[in-house]
Amino acid sequence: MVNFGERLKHAMEARPGRDAVSVAALAKECKVSYQAVKKWLDTTEPKLAADSALAAAKLLDVDVVWLLTGRGPMRAEPMPDFERAMHTLADELASLPEDKRAGVKLFVGQLMDGCTDSAKVKNSIALARSVIDTKPSVAA
Repeated sequence: MVNFGERLKHAMEARPGRDAVSVAALAKECKVSYQAVKKWLDTTEPKLAADSALAAAKLLDVDVVWLLTGRGPMRAEPMPDFERAMHTLADELASLPEDKRAGVKLFVGQLMDGCTDSAKVKNSIALARSVIDTKPSVAA
């Protein structure tokens, strides 16, 4: 795969154990039009914004450097379990409504700062538990 369009097409098709990614799905994930992705597939040089490149690489489970340049391994090295857990946690927190995120941020901040006020920590723990025990609302 010499050029960007070929690498992108290959990455969209070569997903071990998963279905290929459609042009429409990639466009949605990258927040661009269907036509923009079609142009990417027909080009030899990457002409996309950094956030689109990162979103595409994440969806396609490929290394962004490989996708853009063809250098290095196609698949990024697997993350250690702790790092993977932190990414999962960050994604879950990002899906929470802002008011619930604020409570979790407060709790984590107090833990990181070594808060010694037991009442504040207890309140933060209660708030964090209430956030964890409720499912995030999904907008229609």
